[in-house]
Amino acid sequence: MMVETRNCTPYAAFVFFFLFYLLVIDLCCQCRGENPDDTTMYELTRPLYGVPSNWKPQLDPYSWDDVICSRGRVIAINLAQSGISGSLSPAHGNLTSLTSLQLEFNNICGPLPRLSKLFSLQKIYLQANAFDSIPSGFFIGLSSLQEISLDDLPLTPWSLSQDITSATGLVYFYAINAFLTRVLSEA
Repeated sequence: MMVETRNCTPYAAFVFFFLFYLLVIDLCCQCRGENPDDTTMYELTRPLYGVPSNWKPQLDPYSWDDVICSRGRVIAINLAQSGISGSLSPAHGNLTSLTSLQLEFNNICGPLPRLSKLFSLQKIYLQANAFDSIPSGFFIGLSSLQEISLDDLPLTPWSLSQDITSATGLVYFYAINAFLTRVLSEA
């Protein structure tokens, strides 16, 4: 039995590896551009002042200070006691892998955004800011939430409604000096 072998010329091998290299680079760029957290992180910076100096659109958000990522997704933001002011963008609600949001002891104002898409969110620390209102249905969709701190917020008087029952994993709820007027009202 005779087996035919073909020798690959060096030129053909070079062309093959060059094309393979271009394909890999193209796939990496496509995957990177499809990550929804990139756009969301840029949107978060717009209404905030005093964010870390490396929070710039020209830089990769996964290298930003105070941001923790895993598998290409943002899982934690810790801007506690950072001198941040401004307001929170509703874009926070698009960080679907976020497990921890720490914004306490800053001067962030305006309404709290809805976070209903954040199924992985376990901890929210918002105390000692200048938030003025909590939206109805705030707790809907926060099934993984274990701990929330809303202490020392100048909120308009509000009631804790039945939507908190959506937060089935909630263990710690802090709302001292947050103008909570009633617990578990009908929503």
